[in-house]
Amino acid sequence: MGEDVLRYVGRGRDGDQALDGDNESLRQAIERGLQIRVFEAVAKNKYLDHGYWFGEGDPEWVLEPESGRKLVVFVLRRAETIAP
Repeated sequence: MGEDVLRYVGRGRDGDQALDGDNESLRQAIERGLQIRVFEAVAKNKYLDHGYWFGEGDPEWVLEPESGRKLVVFVLRRAETIAP
């Protein structure tokens, strides 16, 4: 999708994902137009900070081909400014 657009897969490693907990919090932040700070786990207790992003639209539901699990995917676009 390009460097400025990210397809962020929601939380939940077992079974189908749901819009609860962290996934629902992210959905609400997107709905409210809040900036979202994105971190990527690169090793145990080590994270890469990707800065601030805004969500776009409603979350998408996709089937993971390997497992058949239902995943929630959020579309994020890099913010041009950094939140204080």
